[in-house]
Amino acid sequence: MTKEAVVNRNVTGEGRSRGLLGFAHAVRADRRGPNTLILSRLDAPVDIFNGNRRIRCRWRLEYRWHASEDSDLTEVRGSEFQYYLPRELPPDIRDGRKSLFEFFQLF
Repeated sequence: MTKEAVVNRNVTGEGRSRGLLGFAHAVRADRRGPNTLILSRLDAPVDIFNGNRRIRCRWRLEYRWHASEDSDLTEVRGSEFQYYLPRELPPDIRDGRKSLFEFFQLF
């Protein structure tokens, strides 16, 4: 199993009743080197304001950077969040054929 597959299994809690570290809503997670991306579907929408317009987003992408590529998932140096509407996500994002790093160009 590749390192990315292991991270995806651990974060989403495959084979468990709840995900690791409370990531029960994680749909996918991928790790590349010292970087981890976690895509989650939220139970309650998050309100994002764009000028005078309110946007209710249900999808969250978390970007975490770690001290090194061998660091544990819990050893986080920093993190950022981005929120998305369903129409902003590619339809095949959940099938696992491509890494989340191929869908999202963060750096």
